[in-house]
Amino acid sequence: MRLPDPWMAGRPVHEHPIQGALGWALLAAAPLLLWLVMQPLRGWIFPSADFLVFHTAVEVFSVVVALLIFVTGYRAILSSRQTAVVLLGVAFLAVGLFDFLHLLAYAGMPDVLTPNTRQKSIVFWLLARWTAAVALLAYSLLGRETAIHPWLKPAALVLALLWVAVGAWAGLLHPAELPLLFDEGGGLTPLKIGLEWGLVGVNLLTLAVLWHHRRRLAQECLMALAFAVALSSVSEMFFTLLGLRDKDGANALGHLYKVAAYLYLFHATVNEALRRPLELLATQTLREKLILGAAPDGVLWVDSHGQISVANPAIETLTGYAAGELVGQSVDILLPEAMRAGHGDAMRRFFLAPSARAMGSMNLRLCCKDGHLLPVDISLGHFSDGQESAAIAYI
Repeated sequence: MRLPDPWMAGRPVHEHPIQGALGWALLAAAPLLLWLVMQPLRGWIFPSADFLVFHTAVEVFSVVVALLIFVTGYRAILSSRQTAVVLLGVAFLAVGLFDFLHLLAYAGMPDVLTPNTRQKSIVFWLLARWTAAVALLAYSLLGRETAIHPWLKPAALVLALLWVAVGAWAGLLHPAELPLLFDEGGGLTPLKIGLEWGLVGVNLLTLAVLWHHRRRLAQECLMALAFAVALSSVSEMFFTLLGLRDKDGANALGHLYKVAAYLYLFHATVNEALRRPLELLATQTLREKLILGAAPDGVLWVDSHGQISVANPAIETLTGYAAGELVGQSVDILLPEAMRAGHGDAMRRFFLAPSARAMGSMNLRLCCKDGHLLPVDISLGHFSDGQESAAIAYI
């Protein structure tokens, strides 16, 4: 029998037509929206109070999604690219914290340590965006590494927090000493615009890497990854067009495209860190059941209390008991009456010093359902997952 294999290279196992259509619609609308905000009137200008509410809501949502990406990626245990997923998750912890600092430092919010200015909030915006862009590029470049080194997760977490601490120190305490990013009398500086276009370039490079490795990444929700990167690029394009009053359509659309990019990335992270590992577990479980069911010999799993936890179909042929009848029963049900009294001590000795072995040279018999005794040969194995132990009898 051929088993379903969700890891089969090139097999389209993760398709979401609605998400795909929405992503393409957002990308298709981008040229028109960019053209509109480039018009002399700069599109829409929002009242400061209204825009502050909008900005706060969008950034709070962004922080929540970024932290969900962190939690999902950091706790990945069975991903085929565990190192890449974990590092992406850790990077988005830094992204979420920078987004939170950007929110706190935004002009109109209560001052944090130093007066809130556009310069101050833009510092944290760029730190968040560059951290995300570099992390996505690294994620797309990393290969399959199913086992992560024990020291890597805490080390990456410490480095991410140190990076945020350095950024917070510079952005909160010394924003005016950093290169000028927003001129209150002239708008965005060439440096700010250049950094935004640099982000677009990094994201386009990431898209090229994703395309180059599309076969290797085919099972990792490549569609969502590509949309996350492409929508991030569009978002940065909007932020090259901010006017002298930054509470305009370019700002609003840039934030909305950023949120869309985060959601697609969260979708991809859940796919790789949760959905695919669960599919793998389901496939492995099915494979084990089929192998156990096809075994010509009887197989019993008996826990340390002497209860049968697993019985394969061949047991019914040997004993007359259906596998379902035996699960939960004491293994003594299969022993002749004369052997039951001493079996408990023998079983305890086995669990104290488990080893794979035959059950001696004596004549062994199973007590079948109809009462007759069946001569058998039995070998014992042992299984332990660190919490539970089981004896495995091959009959």
